[in-house]
Amino acid sequence: MTGSAPPSPFVGADRPRLARRALLALGLGAAGPAGAEAPERTARIVLGFPPGGVPELIARQIAAGLRERYASTVEIENRPGAGGRLAIEAAQGAAPDGLTMLLSPSSVLTLPGPLPPGQITAVVGLAAQGLVLALGPEHPSRTLAEFVDWVRDRQGPVRFGVPGLGSLPRMAGSSIALGLGVQLQAEPFRGVAATLAALRGGQVSVAVLPPTGLAPLHRAGQLRLLANTGTTPLPSLPEVPSFASLGWPNLVIEERFDLFLPADTPVAIAGGLAVAAELTLITPEYTEALARADCTPAPANGDQVGERLREERARWEKLVQEQGLSVED
Repeated sequence: MTGSAPPSPFVGADRPRLARRALLALGLGAAGPAGAEAPERTARIVLGFPPGGVPELIARQIAAGLRERYASTVEIENRPGAGGRLAIEAAQGAAPDGLTMLLSPSSVLTLPGPLPPGQITAVVGLAAQGLVLALGPEHPSRTLAEFVDWVRDRQGPVRFGVPGLGSLPRMAGSSIALGLGVQLQAEPFRGVAATLAALRGGQVSVAVLPPTGLAPLHRAGQLRLLANTGTTPLPSLPEVPSFASLGWPNLVIEERFDLFLPADTPVAIAGGLAVAAELTLITPEYTEALARADCTPAPANGDQVGERLREERARWEKLVQEQGLSVED
């Protein structure tokens, strides 16, 4: 952002990544020498969503790792409401002591709409999840090429179901339409479950959805997943191609999950948390747990997370402006 643009709400933890790697090489972490017990203290990970779901799955894995080397007690606190923004406010108002963390999907911070005033410190990237272009069970298309031809044969735009006009699946669907050169019109429903029900029930024949839990339906022929927007195959359905592998690299669209601290947290504290979290990201147990939700580990340092968030927000603001999209349900 340049000129008179407001300050970015995303601040990268500016401790150099090489310094963190040096700590690991020396066997040092947030709790001191390797093998030492975590300090006797209580930390909390704040989530902007109800219990259950992908954010909590990731939070539980991170909490388990942090209990070994960062804080003896790590609690998960659900603060749903305002599309995840209540949790952001809780993190912004917490003491900068490294004991109150925010775990948030990137879309909460990057989709068009107001953000809480103030800043938060991006500490470390945790996970990534692509979205899927899904068709109803009676749809004739078996491949993405067939789907493109099918849409072009229709008169007028084809409706595609999404869990809200201001959601990441909606932005992805509009990007897919633009990238493929077809006419698609978003049809909003109240959440993922309602969108899936509409797809299976024939209210819409196309939808863009998170992939979690869809593999059994795909295999049973109750819906068909044509392509995913991630950078890697879906862990549960590696046969579903990515848009990038089919020749559309500009249609890589992922929900990322990142860890944050209050903006004025000292660099040493943010760096210690980053080291402790990164040691969890490299474990087989973490990868296996994420795969159950069709997510993959996505480690990144604080500067990288902050830059990505700024780029994503600019991307969606440009799409909304240039395409004249409504983001109000």
